[in-house]
Amino acid sequence: MVARKSSKLHLAGVLTLGFALGAVVAGVTIFSISNSSDPSKSAGVISSGSGNSDSQLSLDASLGSASAEFLADGTRVQSLIDVSRLASEFEQSAALYPLLLGADRQELLEYIEQSKEISPPALQHSMQESIFQRLATVDGNAALAQAKKFPKHQQDPLIRAIFMEWSNTDLDKTVKAAKSLDGPQQIAALQGILQSRTDLSEGLRREIARDLGNEQIAIEMIGQLRAMELMDNPETAWFAMVSDTNQEVAQPGLLIQIGNAWVRQQGLSVLGKISESLTDWRTRSTVVGSLIRSATLANPQDALNQALRMQSHEGEWAPIVAREWARSEPRTAFDAVTNVSPSGLRRTLQESVVRSWAQNDPHILLEDLSLLPKSLQDLATEQAILSIAKNEPLEAVDLMASVEDDSSRHMIAYSVVSSWSNLDPVAAVNWVLSNPDLERMRNELLAVVFRNLALENPQLAMELALKQPIEQHQRGLEAIVIGRLAQVDLEHALALLSQVRQGQTQIAAFMSVGSQLVRNNNMDRALKLGEQLGAEWRDSYYQSIMSTWANMDPEGLLATLDKLPSAATKSKAALSLARSNQFRKILTTDQIAYAKTYLTEKDAERIDTSLWHSFSYSDGGVFVTTDLSADSVVATPEVIVTGQGVEPLIRYEIQSRLDEEDEE
Repeated sequence: MVARKSSKLHLAGVLTLGFALGAVVAGVTIFSISNSSDPSKSAGVISSGSGNSDSQLSLDASLGSASAEFLADGTRVQSLIDVSRLASEFEQSAALYPLLLGADRQELLEYIEQSKEISPPALQHSMQESIFQRLATVDGNAALAQAKKFPKHQQDPLIRAIFMEWSNTDLDKTVKAAKSLDGPQQIAALQGILQSRTDLSEGLRREIARDLGNEQIAIEMIGQLRAMELMDNPETAWFAMVSDTNQEVAQPGLLIQIGNAWVRQQGLSVLGKISESLTDWRTRSTVVGSLIRSATLANPQDALNQALRMQSHEGEWAPIVAREWARSEPRTAFDAVTNVSPSGLRRTLQESVVRSWAQNDPHILLEDLSLLPKSLQDLATEQAILSIAKNEPLEAVDLMASVEDDSSRHMIAYSVVSSWSNLDPVAAVNWVLSNPDLERMRNELLAVVFRNLALENPQLAMELALKQPIEQHQRGLEAIVIGRLAQVDLEHALALLSQVRQGQTQIAAFMSVGSQLVRNNNMDRALKLGEQLGAEWRDSYYQSIMSTWANMDPEGLLATLDKLPSAATKSKAALSLARSNQFRKILTTDQIAYAKTYLTEKDAERIDTSLWHSFSYSDGGVFVTTDLSADSVVATPEVIVTGQGVEPLIRYEIQSRLDEEDEE
């Protein structure tokens, strides 16, 4: 039998909790962990608590009968509105708890309604969590039912608060209730149980989490508690965390917290130990990078010296210091890194300062060009104009005249049209069309502008696009116009399809529209659209829309397989499902086996032949997947891109390279 834990409406002590998302990303969530514990508790099997003990009822009654807070005019606090009028957070808390402890079920339900009128939002949410915690001790099911009436984005904190209290009165019932929830709500419930029931053995907490399908959360929270118990000795806490690889990878936020405490206690020299002890390169980059930035804010010269001593370790930390220092003191930072040896590292750090300086104060950098070595002046000019172009494209156009290097002019032109087309796409397109210096990159720049012009004036965008020649291994720019327009006005995009030039341009435009139809759950219309294409393009078209469908609704596509119009289409759908599931794992092994029964022999061979291509550009990174074993690579690749306005340029560059590989 597990003894009931004392009810606590106020939770203290902030702890950072990190979660791994898939295999590549970890997020950090902040939780409040109760700082109280009852030494009389003992760990055991999952069982119901004993309910309110006489001693607890006596405590509640005592608190409830304590002298209540009074308003400034001498009247007694009788409602949540009265509580919100009190001057300080302490006074609000002191008045709220007796109010809630003395309330019955009906009064608590009324307080929930009253709380919706409280402002500011932070106070409202704090009050609501306290009300729900108190209601959970009276009627957990009622508290859960009320929480589900709130907007989705507000439910998780309330559910977490409910289960923190409810788990103290009846653990069996609480776990059963948590099982009835799904997705984020179940995770919130589990977090509440684990945060509250630290009296249970680690094995039992992991068993509860396993029963709710997420043992990793228990593993992470147990690791947090161990580390926090050791925070008076951050070095010990650090190695307790990193001794478990799962803890290291999943909780960079807590590692940063412990690392900062260790640095404050023993100085910057511990950064080397910290870096060496982290085995996962992502975690090392995140944690050490954060610690180096914090150290730079405190004492940039000391941070630089320490980072230089760490250069022999994996990771280049000195450029982080240089960039951070240059944000506030660019001239001082430049002078400091100019004294660094060897020359290769010195140049790297100087460039880091220049790039940071350009981002934060480009005009001053241009004024101070003469202070820089001549070998860095071109880079400084380029980076400063690129920075100015983001907000003042017309000024950047004037400054661009002083740039002689072709590659620099190329990048500046991209940046100019990216920003300018957001402000005035007609003016931007006129600049591109009328400037003879831009002739070699005209189509690439127009691809950027047309994405915005398509929204402002689609007819003009189409007219201008159709006038531009189709360069070798590329497609007509009208495909860009239709692809962008399809995202906001699908019917208009459909109406413009008849104007598109034949060949790869047509198939690209049809793919954009077809995929958007699928995203709008209009699968029948997307399938019918493919019938307008010539036979040589249909396979590519169907593969494209099936890929979208498989990513968006794999179970829906699976259920529709036998209803698709042809064996070829069914095969493309099955191929897309198999490929998508290699990464997302939504369908079961049996479901994928069923889908594969629809594959043609040729498509069956292609399941494992999709290749990843990665290209980098000055203002963004791109990751592309495409099938190089297809009969012809004409599909617009799925692209994830950072950097405004870069996507169409990258699409063309990638398409050109893929076509060349396909020909080989």
